[in-house]
Amino acid sequence: MVLQPGYGIASGTPHLEPHSGPCQMCPELPCIGACPSGALRPIPLEQVRIGIARLDPARCIAFHGQDCHVCLDVCPLPGKAIAIEAGRPAILDARCTGCGVCSFACVAQPTAIRIEKL
Repeated sequence: MVLQPGYGIASGTPHLEPHSGPCQMCPELPCIGACPSGALRPIPLEQVRIGIARLDPARCIAFHGQDCHVCLDVCPLPGKAIAIEAGRPAILDARCTGCGVCSFACVAQPTAIRIEKL
């Protein structure tokens, strides 16, 4: 999480940059307790919605004949937010938290997964 000026009303507030430091989806979500304003409320991990992962098949090595499932292996909700279908990763939009762990861990360069803001 970084503090970044120039974000309008959110200027100076923490935000995530998944390519350099994703949300780790810690089981206790300690960020909620650390938030000085109380803006973050406790919710079950499965209900967290930071953004949504988008997979670019043109960049994903699994779509080009290589066996890879790193994104599934690192996903905090494996099989729920990311699944392997026909040997290729598939983002399950309804359950993706947008944490960015998959994007951060992706072995493709540039990454085959980007996180869209909601």
